[in-house]
Amino acid sequence: MPERIIFSDASEYAGAGYIVGSNNIAHFMWDKSDSSKSSTWRELKAVSNILQSVHNQLSGKLVKIYTDNQNVTKIIRKGSMKSELQDIALDVFNICLDNNIVLEIEWIPRDKYIQADELSKIFDFVDWGVSDIIFKYFDRLWGPFNCDLFADSRNKKVSRFFSKFFTPGTSGVDAFSYDWSAFNNWIDPPIYLINRVINYMHICKAKGTLMTQWKQFEKLANDSRFAKIVSVLPSIVEASSSKSTVKKY
Repeated sequence: MPERIIFSDASEYAGAGYIVGSNNIAHFMWDKSDSSKSSTWRELKAVSNILQSVHNQLSGKLVKIYTDNQNVTKIIRKGSMKSELQDIALDVFNICLDNNIVLEIEWIPRDKYIQADELSKIFDFVDWGVSDIIFKYFDRLWGPFNCDLFADSRNKKVSRFFSKFFTPGTSGVDAFSYDWSAFNNWIDPPIYLINRVINYMHICKAKGTLMTQWKQFEKLANDSRFAKIVSVLPSIVEASSSKSTVKKY
C-alpha cells in the first residue's frame, strides 16, 4: 500500500499537484518556453517538479502518483527516445534515488481528476518581479540580500526563498510563518500584502528592501511634466546610499 498518494496535472501555463490527506500543494508557473512544449513534456515536468518540491515529505516512502497522461506513465517506467523527455525521466529517477523513494505511477481518467486539474489552471496574476539588472543594482546598493521573501523557483533572486506553494528549491511555504530577522531580505510582495509585510517586519525587527509595483509609471513616464522628477532620481538614490542612511535602515 502506498504511504503517500499524489495527484499531478499540468495546463498550458502552470503545473500543480497535491498530497492526498494534507494541505500541501505544489504549484509552478511555466515560462514562455515551457508553455510552448508538448502536453506530455509539461505533464512529465510537473511530476518531476512536484517530487522535487515535496521530497522531504516523501523520503523513505512508497509513493504513488496519478496522472491523466498515459505517455507520462510509459516514459517514467521505460524511458523515451526523445532526449528532452528522457532527461526529465532521469531527473525523476535521480530524485527518487537520492531520497530513497519507491515510486509507482498510474494513469487515471480526467473525469476522476478534478482537484489537480483545477490547481494546474490557477494563474498567478501577481507573479511578477523586477529584472535581474534592477535587482543587481539594489543588491550592490543595500545588499547583499540573502533571502527572497515572495518568490518561486522561476523568479527567485537568491537561493533562499519563500513561496506561496511548494515549488522546487523553496525554503518554506508562506513567508509569514518564518522569522525574517536573520536575513537581509529582498521583499517583492503582491500589493495587497504591503501593509501586512510592514507590520510583520516591525514585529520581527527585520531588515530588507521593499519593492512594490507602480502600474501607473508607464503613463507618467510619457508625461513631459514627469521628466523633471525623473531627472533628480539618481541624486536621490545616491544620497540614500550614504553610510548614515544605510546604518539607519
